[in-house]
Amino acid sequence: MFKKHLLQFFFLFCLAFLIVTPALAQGGWTEAECKQAGNRWYANTCIAKAPELDLEVPFGQLTSGKIDISKYIENLYTFGVGAAGVLAVIVIMVAGFIWLTAGGNQENIGTAKGYITGALIGLIIALGSYTVMRIINPSLVIFAPLRIPAIKQAYLSDFCPEKVPTSQETINCTDPTGQQVTLKSGDEIKCGWRCQIGSGDNQNNCTGMTGPNGKLCLPLAQTDKSNNLIFDNQLPSGACKNFNDDFTSKAGLPEEQSTCQKINDGITTNPKARITSLANDERGSCVWINIKWLSDLLAKADITNTLPTDGCYWCDQNTYNIISGELAAKISENHKTKYEVCNGLFTGIGWTQTKQVCMQQWCFIGGPNPVGY
Repeated sequence: MFKKHLLQFFFLFCLAFLIVTPALAQGGWTEAECKQAGNRWYANTCIAKAPELDLEVPFGQLTSGKIDISKYIENLYTFGVGAAGVLAVIVIMVAGFIWLTAGGNQENIGTAKGYITGALIGLIIALGSYTVMRIINPSLVIFAPLRIPAIKQAYLSDFCPEKVPTSQETINCTDPTGQQVTLKSGDEIKCGWRCQIGSGDNQNNCTGMTGPNGKLCLPLAQTDKSNNLIFDNQLPSGACKNFNDDFTSKAGLPEEQSTCQKINDGITTNPKARITSLANDERGSCVWINIKWLSDLLAKADITNTLPTDGCYWCDQNTYNIISGELAAKISENHKTKYEVCNGLFTGIGWTQTKQVCMQQWCFIGGPNPVGY
């Protein structure tokens, strides 16, 4: 019964490999793009570079270094067949010793014969499995490298990568002055350059963000002929303050926090190293202030508003920490809610212009952390 089930299992195991591999779509690659990206071109399909193992212990014919996983499986199979052969020979030798020392004992002789028969059957299966599996499906014994179709990167963001991808030989860009520029693979895409990146269905227009440390690539209070915001390397505080009521009206931007959020989003899009290179007072967030609302609010506490117009104002992290601590203390001392404190205000805090902005940030926009840090 056991042998019958074993044969059924072996038959089903082999049958599972009769599945025909479906045809693979090209996926938008050209042969040149595929090879330039370090992949392999096979049957009109770009095949991703096969995963490699970092071999630390020699195994079979493999010694050291990085190896293709298919080679590892092939050596594992060869090692298994060899080990089965060695084990079969050892069992036959043990069986022979039992037979020689049986002294005519039929029970011991029968045991020895059983060992020898089992060892020979196992050896035949181990050695014959290669032929059987090759007949069923040659891929079972060839162990060809994995053929995983490479996925072509799509650039759906409004912002370009720092450099032209290796998958593209060239891309076309327009610098902030309107001059046409052609960049090669690996070239930096500078701040404010508008480029076409990707190809086919994955082609997208994007804006370059690369620049020096100490400043960030952020939108200016200017638009080009297509009404796109122009980007340049600048300090976050200055970029924020330029988004005032006059500019937003001309550019058709809403007079609300979503406009200032374009500065905050620009900050987070810059490389982490450039963000951390900023001075402390350039770490913070851009906040929209409605002057009438603020003036009415401050009037309740006999405080004069010093902000000139509606627009975006900069709340640096240091001032934010101070104002949040003072307001939190007022909440505790007076048993007030955050809403009551923010709408009623308290005298004695010393409302500087920046504190007024950070109060708005703490009360109504939220989040103790500045953007991008």
